[in-house]
Amino acid sequence: MISYRKAKTEDVKELLPKLRAVDVVELLLSAGPEYGKALLDSVAMCRGRAEAAIDADGNVIAILGCCYVESNTNLGVPFMVCSDEVDKYPKQVVRDAKARTQKWNKKHPVLANMVHSQNEKTIKWLQHIGYTIGELNENWGYASAPFYQFYKVNQNV
Repeated sequence: MISYRKAKTEDVKELLPKLRAVDVVELLLSAGPEYGKALLDSVAMCRGRAEAAIDADGNVIAILGCCYVESNTNLGVPFMVCSDEVDKYPKQVVRDAKARTQKWNKKHPVLANMVHSQNEKTIKWLQHIGYTIGELNENWGYASAPFYQFYKVNQNV
């Protein structure tokens, strides 16, 4: 079973060397070689609401959150990076991600971020938890690589 706690700098440092290969590629393409700093910045932009997912042995297996956008408070930028250990908890990860998405979408009527076009497993997972995959941007991020926007709009806010 996974438990969650407020993410700390130490959690990011613990997770970085254990990240899934697809997450490392996506971070490199979007943020560049300083992707560890970019992840720390993302945690900070969650204003204390980023979470570390902890497995039964006390290891950090994921960091997730929803960043605030100062210029548009209606917009939240969700993210999640993981180690391969999350694959041991497929049902809980889906259930928890859906619940967090609903929570974030109450605070931010629009949730949106980018996913690397070749990250097929994550794209399917995002669709499964309720996100729409939008248009392809052929030149996005640090490496000007192809990324899809994904989003979820709460019509009830």
